[in-house]
Formats: sequence, C-alpha cells, structure tokens
Amino acid sequence: MRSMIRLGSEIGELIRLAYVSENWEKRKYKNVTTRDVIKESLHSKSKLINVLSKYVKSLEVDDNFAKIVLKAIRQGVAIIPADDDEYPNQLREYGHGKKVYPPLVLYRLGKPIPNKPMVAVVGTRDPSNEGRRLAYELGKELANNGYVIVTGFAPGIDSEAVHGAVEASGHVVGVLPCLYEDRNLTRLMRTSEILDELVGSGYDNFTIISEHLVKANNKKTVNSWFASRNRIISGMSVLVVIPETRYKKNGWGTRYQVEYGIKAGREVLIMEPRVNDNDVRRGFEYFIREGAKPVS
Repeated sequence: MRSMIRLGSEIGELIRLAYVSENWEKRKYKNVTTRDVIKESLHSKSKLINVLSKYVKSLEVDDNFAKIVLKAIRQGVAIIPADDDEYPNQLREYGHGKKVYPPLVLYRLGKPIPNKPMVAVVGTRDPSNEGRRLAYELGKELANNGYVIVTGFAPGIDSEAVHGAVEASGHVVGVLPCLYEDRNLTRLMRTSEILDELVGSGYDNFTIISEHLVKANNKKTVNSWFASRNRIISGMSVLVVIPETRYKKNGWGTRYQVEYGIKAGREVLIMEPRVNDNDVRRGFEYFIREGAKPVS
C-alpha cells in the first residue's frame, strides 16, 4: 500500500526523505550519490525534497513504513534531514567515490546533535586494563576541552571513553546501526550496556543517532549496517583516535573506522601499545601501514 500523507506537510516531507534514504542503496537513483544531492540542495538553497524530485521517479511511501515512522515521531524520535541546521556539517561534506556517502537523514533520540567539534574515540571491545584507562582519560580530557565524544557505544574502548566524558559532564553521541530492534518500537538497539547505564544514572547529556530506524530481518544486512555506521562516526568528527586495538582477521570494526576516517580526510591517531600483547602490537602496526599516525 502507498501512504496518503499530504505532500505539503512537513512531517510528510520528512517521511518521504526517510523512505528514500532507507532505500537508496537498493535503487541507485539515476547514478547520483546522496552527497551530490545534498551539495546541490545547499548550493541552490533549495529544499532537499525538491532536489530529490529531479532524481527520484516517485516519492510515494510504503504505508507500513509511514506508520512506523509516525509512531517513532510520537515517541520522541526526530528526523534530521541533511539540509537541516542540526545535521553535522562535517558529515554533509563526507564522500568518497560512488560507494561512500552521507545519509540523507539521521534518526535522533535524546538531545539535539550539538554544533561543536567532535572527536571519534574507537577501538577494541576487549581492551587491556591500560587500554581502558587510556580511553577513559582521553574521553575525560576531550570533554573537559569542549569536544563532543562520538562512539559506536560498543563495549570496551567506546564505553570507557563515554565513562570518561560523563565524568567531565561532556556530551556524548552514540551512532547505532539502527535505533530499534523491532517494528513495534519497544526495544532500543543495544550494542552494549552503556546506553542502559546512561539512562539508569539519569545522565541526559547524550544523543543517539542512526541512519536506520528498525533492525533488518536478515543478519547480513544488519552486519553491513554495523560496518557502514563507521562512516558516520568518522564523517561527523574532526579527528579519529584509537587508544587501543587488537588485530583480527574478521569482524574487525576498528578497521572500517580507520578506512572510513582516512577516506573522509580525517586525521586518524593511534596510541602506541602500552602492554606486551602480540595482537595489540599487530593491530597498531597494521593501522600505521594503513595511514594512521602514532601517538606516544
């Protein structure tokens, strides 16, 4: 079924943008990237929805999708299109070839995305005690100096950086592969315990964002979302810092983070190993070869 949402309504336009964004990869609209469309919108000072109409044959929305998004809006989810002032400037400009580009919209829960410099702090899910300490101290120091901490809210390095930022009353942004586990919007996506910790503590200086609203039905798609969200983390940041990593042949999320960071033209820093661990040393040396810069 197709939605009967009135074209001129603001919510209707947001839902249409969200629908096109969610389906962009599948449809490959007229061989343009979202970055092309966003740049044209900003350059011409035209609304993003109007520019899209030049490239997208139909802006009709599946009725079930529209109902889910409307429910999400009623539950406090904000849809942030790329031509909105809240959308991170750094992310708008992000792009590399035809395969890496910014999302047309972001779904957001919590406080608005702050208009401040952001630093991505990422790394292994299984850090050493020294790696945990470094991530915590880094998050705290960056927050004390006015930076927003951006992570994937994963266990390990991500969570320790968040803990440090919270200690300094800093703003943290968690980028998830999707916002909700289910189409009824009853369970937020959990990538670690850090979100529950923040909510349970009463701390409210945080933002959760994703380019996808609801978890996909198949594991392959969800896994690809875990990888592609790294381009958002690095794309919205001015700097990517890795306190500690571990070499892995498969499922190495930090590898994607470094790859996307370098493609985005961001400086990627990796701290020299402080522990006698072969996997930590191999991970460090691998990223140095890939273009990351060592920090002692």
